[in-house]
Amino acid sequence: MTSRLLRPSEVERRERLRQTRKALRVGAPPSRCAICGYFSQELGLFRPFKVRELSEPLRQKVLQRHHLDGRAVSDFVLWLCVWCHAEESDSQHDLPDRLRHPRAREDRLLALLASDARLMRRMAEVMVSRAEWLEQEIARLIESSAEERGEEGRGP
Repeated sequence: MTSRLLRPSEVERRERLRQTRKALRVGAPPSRCAICGYFSQELGLFRPFKVRELSEPLRQKVLQRHHLDGRAVSDFVLWLCVWCHAEESDSQHDLPDRLRHPRAREDRLLALLASDARLMRRMAEVMVSRAEWLEQEIARLIESSAEERGEEGRGP
């Protein structure tokens, strides 16, 4: 009832505050970011620092619940880091209104397919990023191994 009296931006701000308070009360999420793997102890694919370098309260604020398909479409939720969450939420706003607020069964099915397509695209970006990082790591390890053995002039 009160949401009809408030501006949409105020309703959204209050929702974010409520979610943040709940996350702080409940503690750290039970998972890592479903897209970039951020919550792992290793360097993230897109993040240049390790999670263990963050303070515990900050670690708990890093992951957020995300309605993958949009709240109007389904109640399916993933844990995403704040960066992936922001990107995914923005991409949902780019969808046609018909898919953001489906009224017909066909529109809901199209919205589900659109969210899967977005997720697959993001996962593909992660895999390409991971492959590039691994290739660089392998080259670095080969180089350091060759230097240790005194094989500086030889190629791979």
